[in-house]
Amino acid sequence: RTAIIFRYRLVPYIYTLFYHNHESGDTIMRPLFQEFSAQDSRSWDESFAFMLGASLLCVPVTAPGAREVAQYLPCGTKWYDILRSRSYHGGQTVVLDASLEFPTVLLREGSAVPMHTKEDAAAAALFASVLEVHAYLADPQDGDKLEVTVYDDDGTSNSHQNGNFCLAKLTVRLSSLEPMAAYAAIEQCGDRKLSYSSLFLVLYSDVSATKTCA
Repeated sequence: RTAIIFRYRLVPYIYTLFYHNHESGDTIMRPLFQEFSAQDSRSWDESFAFMLGASLLCVPVTAPGAREVAQYLPCGTKWYDILRSRSYHGGQTVVLDASLEFPTVLLREGSAVPMHTKEDAAAAALFASVLEVHAYLADPQDGDKLEVTVYDDDGTSNSHQNGNFCLAKLTVRLSSLEPMAAYAAIEQCGDRKLSYSSLFLVLYSDVSATKTCA
């Protein structure tokens, strides 16, 4: 059930990936070498793990009954398991938990992913009022900036073809660290306004996770 809820929480991210795929052909599921071939030749050797967009590394479990999986993590970045609150350095093979309850998905350092709340995902809500932006900065600093794009439409009709959609670019800037505060600037295009009334930044670091209203 937790794995299914997590999938529903990712709907804003996946929906946005499909928008970019439709507009420019950007791939949704990507081999590791597509993102990391320039800095890590070992990314060409990976046959099973894949990137979901540019931000999430998905590690499938292919052995029957396995509860752990060994995975090489591309170098040049760090990775954060948001479901298990663990961070990993890239450029090494690590043993990851592969329990049935939680999918093995790692967030790339410097990335920000739009997600629904647990409550909206559990209710399979078509329209949610709260958007969470989950981001990983290993060592966040005052003034750090995160950018994320969110696509939104009515979810039921083809009116987006006539401009009834919203493509929002959210720029979140950290203003202080104690207490953590963040401010968001939103640029929108399309005839529709972003349907979310509240935006929360969930920031993961190698010290702790912090949730703040942006």
